[in-house]
Amino acid sequence: HKYRGLQGLAVSRHAFERQDIDAVLSLLQPTPDCTDLEANNNSKNNSNNVHASANTVATPSPRVVAPTELLRHGLRFLDVSFCGLCDRYCAELLVASAGAGAPLLEALELSGNAIGRGGHFVQAAAVVLASSACRLKHLGLARNGLSDAAVCRLFNCLHANSSLISLDLAGNSTPHTRTIKESLRQCLRLNRSLRILD
Repeated sequence: HKYRGLQGLAVSRHAFERQDIDAVLSLLQPTPDCTDLEANNNSKNNSNNVHASANTVATPSPRVVAPTELLRHGLRFLDVSFCGLCDRYCAELLVASAGAGAPLLEALELSGNAIGRGGHFVQAAAVVLASSACRLKHLGLARNGLSDAAVCRLFNCLHANSSLISLDLAGNSTPHTRTIKESLRQCLRLNRSLRILD
Protein backbone atom coordinates (compact mmCIF):
# COMPACT_ATOMS: atom_id res chain seq x y z
CA HIS A 1 0.00 0.00 0.00
CA LYS A 2 2.87 2.39 0.72
CA TYR A 3 4.92 1.68 -2.40
CA ARG A 4 3.87 3.74 -5.40
CA GLY A 5 6.70 2.88 -7.80
CA LEU A 6 5.44 -0.60 -8.77
CA GLN A 7 3.68 -0.46 -12.15
CA GLY A 8 3.13 -4.15 -12.83
CA LEU A 9 2.11 -7.05 -10.60
CA ALA A 10 1.95 -10.61 -11.92
CA VAL A 11 0.78 -13.46 -9.70
CA SER A 12 -0.23 -15.86 -12.46
CA ARG A 13 -0.46 -19.62 -11.98
CA HIS A 14 -1.07 -19.28 -8.25
CA ALA A 15 -3.90 -21.24 -6.63
CA PHE A 16 -5.93 -18.37 -5.21
CA GLU A 17 -8.04 -18.64 -2.09
CA ARG A 18 -10.46 -16.12 -0.60
CA GLN A 19 -7.76 -14.40 1.46
CA ASP A 20 -5.62 -13.94 -1.66
CA ILE A 21 -8.48 -12.23 -3.48
CA ASP A 22 -9.09 -10.00 -0.46
CA ALA A 23 -5.41 -9.02 -0.43
CA VAL A 24 -5.50 -7.99 -4.09
CA LEU A 25 -8.81 -6.15 -3.64
CA SER A 26 -7.42 -4.24 -0.66
CA LEU A 27 -4.53 -3.10 -2.86
CA LEU A 28 -7.03 -1.62 -5.31
CA GLN A 29 -8.95 0.26 -2.61
CA PRO A 30 -8.17 3.84 -1.51
CA THR A 31 -6.45 3.93 1.88
CA PRO A 32 -5.75 6.88 4.18
CA ASP A 33 -2.09 7.87 4.11
CA CYS A 34 -1.17 7.19 7.74
CA THR A 35 1.97 9.33 7.59
CA ASP A 36 0.08 12.42 6.48
CA LEU A 37 -2.70 11.77 8.98
CA GLU A 38 -0.25 11.50 11.87
CA ALA A 39 1.58 14.67 10.86
CA ASN A 40 -1.65 16.64 10.50
CA ASN A 41 -3.03 15.31 13.78
CA ASN A 42 0.18 16.25 15.62
CA SER A 43 0.06 19.71 14.13
CA LYS A 44 -3.55 20.16 15.20
CA ASN A 45 -2.85 18.82 18.68
CA ASN A 46 0.04 21.26 19.14
CA SER A 47 -2.21 24.10 18.08
CA ASN A 48 -4.86 23.04 20.58
CA ASN A 49 -2.28 22.83 23.35
CA VAL A 50 -1.12 26.40 22.74
CA HIS A 51 -4.61 27.79 23.18
CA ALA A 52 -5.58 25.53 26.08
CA SER A 53 -5.27 26.82 29.63
CA ALA A 54 -2.66 25.35 31.97
CA ASN A 55 -5.31 23.41 33.93
CA THR A 56 -7.13 22.03 30.88
CA VAL A 57 -6.18 18.97 28.89
CA ALA A 58 -6.75 19.58 25.19
CA THR A 59 -8.86 16.94 23.43
CA PRO A 60 -8.13 16.57 19.72
CA SER A 61 -11.18 16.82 17.49
CA PRO A 62 -12.03 13.87 15.28
CA ARG A 63 -10.50 14.28 11.86
CA VAL A 64 -12.23 13.66 8.54
CA VAL A 65 -10.05 12.19 5.83
CA ALA A 66 -10.17 14.36 2.72
CA PRO A 67 -10.29 12.69 -0.72
CA THR A 68 -6.88 14.19 -1.56
CA GLU A 69 -5.34 12.22 1.31
CA LEU A 70 -6.29 8.83 -0.12
CA LEU A 71 -3.16 6.84 -0.80
CA ARG A 72 -3.25 5.35 -4.28
CA HIS A 73 -0.92 2.78 -5.80
CA GLY A 74 0.93 3.22 -9.07
CA LEU A 75 -0.15 -0.10 -10.62
CA ARG A 76 -0.85 0.00 -14.33
CA PHE A 77 -0.87 -3.77 -15.01
CA LEU A 78 -2.33 -6.60 -12.92
CA ASP A 79 -1.93 -10.22 -14.06
CA VAL A 80 -3.89 -12.90 -12.21
CA SER A 81 -4.09 -15.35 -15.10
CA PHE A 82 -4.37 -19.13 -14.65
CA CYS A 83 -5.18 -18.81 -10.95
CA GLY A 84 -8.39 -20.86 -10.97
CA LEU A 85 -10.54 -17.81 -10.26
CA CYS A 86 -14.28 -18.35 -10.47
CA ASP A 87 -16.83 -16.06 -12.11
CA ARG A 88 -17.57 -14.14 -8.89
CA TYR A 89 -13.90 -13.50 -8.03
CA CYS A 90 -13.17 -12.23 -11.55
CA ALA A 91 -16.19 -9.94 -11.30
CA GLU A 92 -14.93 -8.50 -8.00
CA LEU A 93 -11.52 -7.78 -9.52
CA LEU A 94 -13.08 -6.09 -12.54
CA VAL A 95 -15.22 -3.84 -10.33
CA ALA A 96 -12.20 -2.93 -8.18
CA SER A 97 -10.16 -2.10 -11.29
CA ALA A 98 -12.45 0.84 -12.03
CA GLY A 99 -12.79 1.98 -8.41
CA ALA A 100 -11.51 5.15 -6.77
CA GLY A 101 -8.38 3.36 -5.57
CA ALA A 102 -7.25 2.21 -9.02
CA PRO A 103 -7.21 5.31 -11.21
CA LEU A 104 -4.07 4.24 -13.07
CA LEU A 105 -4.83 0.59 -13.79
CA GLU A 106 -4.68 0.13 -17.55
CA ALA A 107 -4.50 -3.64 -18.00
CA LEU A 108 -6.24 -6.50 -16.24
CA GLU A 109 -5.21 -10.01 -17.28
CA LEU A 110 -7.72 -12.70 -16.25
CA SER A 111 -6.94 -15.33 -18.88
CA GLY A 112 -6.99 -19.02 -18.00
CA ASN A 113 -9.51 -18.78 -15.17
CA ALA A 114 -13.04 -20.19 -14.89
CA ILE A 115 -15.56 -17.47 -15.73
CA GLY A 116 -17.69 -19.91 -17.75
CA ARG A 117 -21.20 -18.57 -18.31
CA GLY A 118 -20.07 -15.38 -16.64
CA GLY A 119 -23.27 -14.35 -14.90
CA HIS A 120 -21.52 -12.23 -12.26
CA PHE A 121 -18.68 -11.12 -14.52
CA VAL A 122 -20.83 -9.93 -17.41
CA GLN A 123 -23.14 -8.11 -15.01
CA ALA A 124 -20.11 -6.33 -13.55
CA ALA A 125 -18.74 -5.59 -17.03
CA ALA A 126 -22.00 -3.91 -18.03
CA VAL A 127 -21.45 -1.36 -15.25
CA VAL A 128 -17.65 -1.03 -15.30
CA LEU A 129 -17.05 -0.76 -19.03
CA ALA A 130 -19.80 1.83 -19.43
CA SER A 131 -18.44 3.96 -16.59
CA SER A 132 -16.47 7.14 -17.26
CA ALA A 133 -14.18 6.10 -14.38
CA CYS A 134 -12.96 3.05 -16.32
CA ARG A 135 -9.37 3.51 -17.54
CA LEU A 136 -8.74 -0.06 -18.68
CA LYS A 137 -6.99 -0.31 -22.04
CA HIS A 138 -6.53 -4.09 -22.05
CA LEU A 139 -8.76 -6.85 -20.72
CA GLY A 140 -7.51 -10.43 -21.03
CA LEU A 141 -10.21 -13.12 -20.92
CA ALA A 142 -8.66 -15.89 -23.02
CA ARG A 143 -9.34 -19.55 -22.16
CA ASN A 144 -12.05 -18.87 -19.60
CA GLY A 145 -14.63 -21.26 -21.01
CA LEU A 146 -16.89 -18.33 -21.88
CA SER A 147 -20.20 -19.36 -23.38
CA ASP A 148 -21.55 -17.86 -26.61
CA ALA A 149 -24.10 -15.90 -24.58
CA ALA A 150 -21.40 -14.47 -22.31
CA VAL A 151 -19.28 -13.38 -25.30
CA CYS A 152 -22.28 -11.70 -26.94
CA ARG A 153 -23.12 -9.85 -23.73
CA LEU A 154 -19.50 -8.70 -23.42
CA PHE A 155 -19.64 -7.29 -26.95
CA ASN A 156 -22.82 -5.45 -25.98
CA CYS A 157 -21.03 -3.98 -22.95
CA LEU A 158 -18.47 -2.36 -25.25
CA HIS A 159 -20.94 -0.21 -27.17
CA ALA A 160 -20.46 2.79 -24.88
CA ASN A 161 -16.90 2.09 -23.74
CA SER A 162 -14.23 4.60 -24.78
CA SER A 163 -11.10 3.32 -23.00
CA LEU A 164 -10.56 -0.32 -24.01
CA ILE A 165 -8.07 -0.77 -26.86
CA SER A 166 -7.35 -4.50 -26.58
CA LEU A 167 -9.67 -7.41 -25.75
CA ASP A 168 -8.37 -11.00 -25.68
CA LEU A 169 -11.09 -13.65 -26.03
CA ALA A 170 -8.94 -16.38 -27.60
CA GLY A 171 -9.75 -19.96 -26.72
CA ASN A 172 -13.36 -19.35 -25.75
CA SER A 173 -16.42 -19.67 -27.99
CA THR A 174 -16.01 -20.10 -31.71
CA PRO A 175 -16.35 -16.72 -33.47
CA HIS A 176 -18.15 -18.32 -36.44
CA THR A 177 -21.62 -18.66 -34.92
CA ARG A 178 -24.24 -16.35 -36.37
CA THR A 179 -25.16 -14.83 -33.00
CA ILE A 180 -21.57 -13.92 -32.14
CA LYS A 181 -20.93 -12.54 -35.62
CA GLU A 182 -23.93 -10.24 -35.34
CA SER A 183 -22.97 -9.08 -31.82
CA LEU A 184 -19.40 -8.44 -32.99
CA ARG A 185 -20.59 -6.50 -36.03
CA GLN A 186 -22.77 -4.28 -33.84
CA CYS A 187 -19.92 -3.79 -31.34
CA LEU A 188 -17.44 -2.71 -34.01
CA ARG A 189 -19.99 -0.34 -35.48
CA LEU A 190 -20.65 1.47 -32.20
CA ASN A 191 -17.33 1.20 -30.37
CA ARG A 192 -14.67 3.77 -31.30
CA SER A 193 -11.67 2.74 -29.15
CA LEU A 194 -11.12 -1.01 -29.72
CA ARG A 195 -8.06 -1.71 -31.89
CA ILE A 196 -7.01 -5.27 -31.01
CA LEU A 197 -9.47 -8.17 -30.74
CA ASP A 198 -8.26 -11.74 -30.46
